[in-house]
Amino acid sequence: MYKLLLCHRSILDLSYRQFHTHWLKQRSSLVLKLKSQLGYTQYRQLHQLPRTNLLYNGILLTRSPLVTSLLAAKAPEKTKSLQSQQPERWDVIEQFWYPSQEALVTNLMTQQGKEAAQQLVADQGSSVASTTVITTEEFVIDKPASLSFPRINNMFFLRSPGDMTRETMLNYWSTEHKELVQSKQSALRYRAYDQLHVRSSPDLSTVVETLGGRVSLEEFDGIAVLIYGRQWELFQGFLDLRTQFANLQLVKDETTFVDHQSSVLVFGREYQFSP
Repeated sequence: MYKLLLCHRSILDLSYRQFHTHWLKQRSSLVLKLKSQLGYTQYRQLHQLPRTNLLYNGILLTRSPLVTSLLAAKAPEKTKSLQSQQPERWDVIEQFWYPSQEALVTNLMTQQGKEAAQQLVADQGSSVASTTVITTEEFVIDKPASLSFPRINNMFFLRSPGDMTRETMLNYWSTEHKELVQSKQSALRYRAYDQLHVRSSPDLSTVVETLGGRVSLEEFDGIAVLIYGRQWELFQGFLDLRTQFANLQLVKDETTFVDHQSSVLVFGREYQFSP
C-alpha cells in the first residue's frame, strides 16, 4: 500500500481549538465528499497534541542532542543542513491510502482529481501557513488485533546521516532495527508498528504541486509509526525502568542510521473517517 501524507502547519492567528475543530469537522466532510474524485481507500487525520504535553516532551528528550551524543558509538561525520528551510512543526497530518503508486498518481492526475485537489488547497488556504507532501510505501510490521479510534500515534520522520544513502538506511531499518523493536514490544507497550518508506519520482513531484505542497529541501527517508491505545499506556512506560531501558537501546541503535538533529516527531491523536 502507498500512503500520501499532507503535513500542515497552522497559521499563528488561529487558536489550537479553532484549527483542530475545522479539520475534524469541515475538512473531513470535504475529503469524504471528494472520495471518488481523489480515489483513496482510507482517510485518517493525526492531530498534534499541545506542545506543552509532558509525554511529547519526554519523548523529545530521549532523542535530544545530549542523550544521542552520549549513546552514539561515534559522532556523525555529516548532518543534514536545513538552515534555509523553515522549522518543520506540523499541527495536523492527513493520511490517504492508495493500493499502489500508479493508483495514487493516476487518480490525482485526472481532471477530476486535479479539481478535487484544488478544492482541498482552497479549503486549507485560510488556516495553513505551509504544507509538506510526502509519498510513502507502507509496511505493516505489527498489526493490532483490535484498537479503536481515536488512538495515540507517534510518528517519527527520519532522515539518514549525510554520509548514508537512503537505500542503505532503509535496508538496515527494515531488517536489523525492525527486529530489535519487535523484540522489545512488551517493554515498549506499543500496540502497532508500521514503517513508511519514502518514495520519490518525477510523477510524485507533480502530485505534490497539485496538492499545493512542497517537498523538504532534504527529503525524509522513512517514517516510524508506533501506535498506543491511550496516553496512560505511555505514561506507565515512563515510570517503568524496563521500558526506559528498552527505549535507550532503540535510541542507541538509531544513532547508527538516523540523523536525530534533522528528524521530526509528531505525537497526537489519530482519527479515522469513513463515508
